[in-house]
Amino acid sequence: MAKGMIDMSVFGDKEMAAAFRKIPAVIQHRVFKPATKEAWRPVLKDARSMAPRSDHQSPASATYGPLFKQLKLKFIKGTAKHGLVGSIVSTGTAFYARFIEYGYEGKGGQWVGPQPFMRPAFDRNKGRALRILLAVAKRLIEREITGIASKKVTKLTRSIAEDIE
Repeated sequence: MAKGMIDMSVFGDKEMAAAFRKIPAVIQHRVFKPATKEAWRPVLKDARSMAPRSDHQSPASATYGPLFKQLKLKFIKGTAKHGLVGSIVSTGTAFYARFIEYGYEGKGGQWVGPQPFMRPAFDRNKGRALRILLAVAKRLIEREITGIASKKVTKLTRSIAEDIE
């Protein structure tokens, strides 16, 4: 994990993940990138709305911009171990997001309490995100299958036509 990132991973059913890994990488990219991007949109929207705002600008937000503007959807590539591709809600250059989410010890040793925004956004939207993910993935997988079947039929038809001639 990159330094400064908040790690909030979601792992699903092992059998489902194993089935998804069997899908060729090019199709994973065409299916799971848009499906996960669409699924994470409600989480991103809530996280942006829940991210603390202040009337005064901190040195970090002066340098990197307000936290809510740094929250974005980011594409991730599959790894050799996990294989799947997808999207995540990223804090971008806002390394200080983890301090806001979990709290921190400020100057003089004073504890600054947490102001969670990512976890509550995820908790409120996880069911909706999963429904969106499954619906979009199903639609895109069906489109891929239809495209593959159409290509196979076209190839078979050409082969038969060549045999007849």
